[in-house]
Amino acid sequence: MVVDSFKMPVEILFTQKIYNIKIFRVNRKQGIMDYHNNIICEPKFDIIWRFVNNYAEVKYNGKNGLINIKGEIIGEIKYDECLPFNFERSIVMIKSKYAIMDITGKEICDFKYDYIFPFEKEYTQAKFKDLWGLIDLNGIAITD
Repeated sequence: MVVDSFKMPVEILFTQKIYNIKIFRVNRKQGIMDYHNNIICEPKFDIIWRFVNNYAEVKYNGKNGLINIKGEIIGEIKYDECLPFNFERSIVMIKSKYAIMDITGKEICDFKYDYIFPFEKEYTQAKFKDLWGLIDLNGIAITD
């Protein structure tokens, strides 16, 4: 622990050398600082998960969302689950239904899928009403 301008103990939770950042906690809230201890994002999140492709899932007041490496919120923090961006798409879930969010935070399909696998190509597997098929980056079925 270190003590800085917060006038209370600062706990370093983990570092990510690839991004030159440290995730820290002060008074049960998490934030982001660089390796020189400059604050990038004030401690306001309940949890910040590891960054993947420059984005991380966060929890705030019981809901999840995504932030970029600057700590800026992408879209809204309102989801039950968010997966990291891949092919500029995140899989998001509300009330056990899945949809796709683009890198600007726009939901680009309805919350109608029972499950969507993360994108590894420009398409992925999705389950809709007990049927599995392929969907594209916009959530449009490409197989029956």
